[in-house]
Amino acid sequence: MRITVLSLLLLVLPGCQTLRLAPAPEAPPLVPPQKAMASLQLNQRLTIRTPDGETRRMLAITTLAPDRMQLNGLSVTGQRLLEIRWDGKSLDTWQAPGLEKTLPAEWLLAQIQLAYLPEPVLRKYYHGNWSLQTDTGKRHLLLEGESNITVTCRAPLSGGRSVGRNCLVPGTSVLIDHHRSGLFIRVDTLKVVEQVLNRDASGHSSATGPLTAERPERSRP
Repeated sequence: MRITVLSLLLLVLPGCQTLRLAPAPEAPPLVPPQKAMASLQLNQRLTIRTPDGETRRMLAITTLAPDRMQLNGLSVTGQRLLEIRWDGKSLDTWQAPGLEKTLPAEWLLAQIQLAYLPEPVLRKYYHGNWSLQTDTGKRHLLLEGESNITVTCRAPLSGGRSVGRNCLVPGTSVLIDHHRSGLFIRVDTLKVVEQVLNRDASGHSSATGPLTAERPERSRP
């Protein structure tokens, strides 16, 4: 009996080890925060359609700043769902149980970057198997030459211009199609606030952001 059990274990364990060592799907490289950009806070509404057809809704505060990118998500009833913070060196995340399978933090942040960061910045960091293609109002992130993610920007009065800076105005909708997984995300921007940056000892402040085509609403004291 002992020999039989041992034999079964020897047969089962290699299979388990193979499953555990299977590589996870490759994620796009995360772009570090850009020191030249303005510090913006976007109040947004996310509508998420999962591959199995389930629809989830979330309120989000997205922060694009010279020192970090941050995404805080809440349910429509105010329950905390996720917190993602990226400073260019470390990615700190917290997600409600089960949500990490639907919205992996690294993937979600990469898609937000694809929508909002300037095209030259993205091209600098997409290399190797990853490449970027653009056309009117769209960005396509390709993996080994095949379209992996498509971002479409529907900005008010955009005049058919490119994605990125034109998406950072209130009333804009960003549509994110993740072709391989079947995930679809719609991001509606409700409010954009440009936060005042602190000046250093010499009186200089960070440069104004290259992202905004129209001047966003400033925060008021």
